[in-house]
Amino acid sequence: MNGDTLPLMLEHGGGHELLDGAHNIAVWYWELPVLRPEWHASLKYFNEFWAPTPFIADTLRSATSKPVTLMPPYLKYLETMPVRKTQDQGHPRYFVYCFDANSILERKNPLALVKAFEQAFPDHDEHGDVELVLKVTYPNREIEEVDALYQHSASNPRIKVVDELLATADLHDLIANSLAYVSPHRSEGLGLTVIEAMAAQVPIITTSFGGLASFVDSATAWPVAFNKVELPAEYHPYPKGFVWVDPDIDSMADQMRQVVRSPEEAAMRAATARQRVLDCFCSDRLIDQYQSAFKRTQQ
Repeated sequence: MNGDTLPLMLEHGGGHELLDGAHNIAVWYWELPVLRPEWHASLKYFNEFWAPTPFIADTLRSATSKPVTLMPPYLKYLETMPVRKTQDQGHPRYFVYCFDANSILERKNPLALVKAFEQAFPDHDEHGDVELVLKVTYPNREIEEVDALYQHSASNPRIKVVDELLATADLHDLIANSLAYVSPHRSEGLGLTVIEAMAAQVPIITTSFGGLASFVDSATAWPVAFNKVELPAEYHPYPKGFVWVDPDIDSMADQMRQVVRSPEEAAMRAATARQRVLDCFCSDRLIDQYQSAFKRTQQ
């Protein structure tokens, strides 16, 4: 149970019976550097916390004196992600971003990527064949920002919106065949689609903030400059006044151009990124870490 759903379980009964007298471990995912107030109230039910990323570990340690252990999720399937191949002449060249339109669009921030793409590759540019593919899950055109994506796509034939459900293999192929995976998010707790793209040895363009800070640097990606900002309004579950980042559109556009102009450097960084995420999420050491942690709780 994540921090937001635990109170519902307790409210509807049965939760206390599970928690009382047991050694309780929380594995929470959260995207901001500070927990919501009601999450603080749930800290008391747990003996310790396992954090999926260093970012979440730091957030938890700022909220509790109880043990917090960095325990990345074991994602063995990353080893079998289709690896990006050198693109042939005439092959469609595109940047890609995959996101859930129900997952707080203000955080996913897709329009920033549209603006950066149009700035990086204007009409009649030397790289005018480059496209942008937005894979949107659960689109709702009644949401103004979602409808704006379709409007940009209608006015610019190089911006494609893919909104049908894809089989997992087809989605992974979409990522693996791209020029780069660009994530304009304002924060992620883990950043799974970026991690999957890294495992596919696809160049990455995104910010080094939140759960991805451990993986995004100039050796593994094309980091986008950003400013930390306070949320101007409540974007549930993210409260007004909490902090996330605004990616710099000029920087994002520049990094997209750099990936196109420097394919060998992009491939080298992508290979380094693949090794880094596989070492983190697929290693036997991680299994040993989980086994040791479980044994410790039983002593």
